[in-house]
Amino acid sequence: MAVYLYVPILSPYVVHQGGSLGLVGLVVAAYGVPQLTLRLPLAVWADRVGRHKPFVYLGLGAALASVLGMWWFPRPAAFVLWRFLAGVAASTWALFTVLYMGLFPRDRAADAIGFANLAYVLGQISSTYLGGLLAQAVGWSAPFQAAAVLAALGLLCALGVREEPPAPSRASVPPPSPRVVWRASGALRIASGLGIFSQITSFVTTFGYVPIWAVHIGLSRSDLGLLLGVSLLPTAVMTVMSGSVLAHRWPLLRVLWLAFALVAAATALTPLIPRAWWLYLTQAVLGVGRGMLSPSLTILSVSEVEPPQRGTAMATYQSLFAVGTVGGPAFAGWVVSRYGLLSAFDLAAAAGLAGALWSAWALWRTGRSAAVAPEASESR
Repeated sequence: MAVYLYVPILSPYVVHQGGSLGLVGLVVAAYGVPQLTLRLPLAVWADRVGRHKPFVYLGLGAALASVLGMWWFPRPAAFVLWRFLAGVAASTWALFTVLYMGLFPRDRAADAIGFANLAYVLGQISSTYLGGLLAQAVGWSAPFQAAAVLAALGLLCALGVREEPPAPSRASVPPPSPRVVWRASGALRIASGLGIFSQITSFVTTFGYVPIWAVHIGLSRSDLGLLLGVSLLPTAVMTVMSGSVLAHRWPLLRVLWLAFALVAAATALTPLIPRAWWLYLTQAVLGVGRGMLSPSLTILSVSEVEPPQRGTAMATYQSLFAVGTVGGPAFAGWVVSRYGLLSAFDLAAAAGLAGALWSAWALWRTGRSAAVAPEASESR
């Protein structure tokens, strides 16, 4: 919640403080830089020392420093640094999950992951909705103040978490390097490439220029929170359905083709909308597509590797798709500064279309049975 509470008003707030539309792209991109560069090293470091709680403190501390900076020093260029710190916080999320799993018996690991993801989704949806309401009722700085309080409360809660000391090290075969796994798995390479397109569509639209377009056609600050909630709720629902239903019934590449097609269509229609309620509809469709993409790409990334290698494959995939988180908004900022606001939606729609075409080509090349969920493949 400390990372997402202010997201609905972040882009308009940067403009309100005197920042340009091009700077908005850099601010959005800064969130992805630590996820591109730090996620994998932090995971390796935590595994080597056998402790994850210090990285929980790191994440919550970075979130607190980020929102305090946005609140106390709202200089347009400084937002790049403050959002970078928010990306540091986001880079530690996997280590939150690992620590949480350690509090459960081995046979309840899946339950632990489910609870952690549920907490994440509920926090994301509620905070983005409340952030818009706070900005409307109290003022621009209210979401940042509330986020600072939440981050501080998180640090206090973390004091009560106990982590078992690491077991004595035992000689074992080291896991394969990311390069070895990358070369061995074509599905991982496809998932990583498609993940880049997926991140471009999300961070250029919903988390980038959609709020600015919404203000342009008359939405208030409180409406921005509702707009983001309308997009995130179908994402949460489809995340569950895609992982538990669609992935077991359809080839993953077919799910991805449909998801990218929905995202491209909704994005292309967004700048053509003169009325607010149509914007809510396109954002809901965009949320459906985004909810289909995330679990399907994750499953695809590990579908061709052995169980001992899946952690390496997933970390490699997550590190590489951050290229889209960084490069998409940064390039969009340059495009918008040169060609205007609507060009951002053209760029995002093109990324969605490229993802749909690539998915369709890969599905045609590999056949109907390609890339189903790993569990389904093992059962057959």
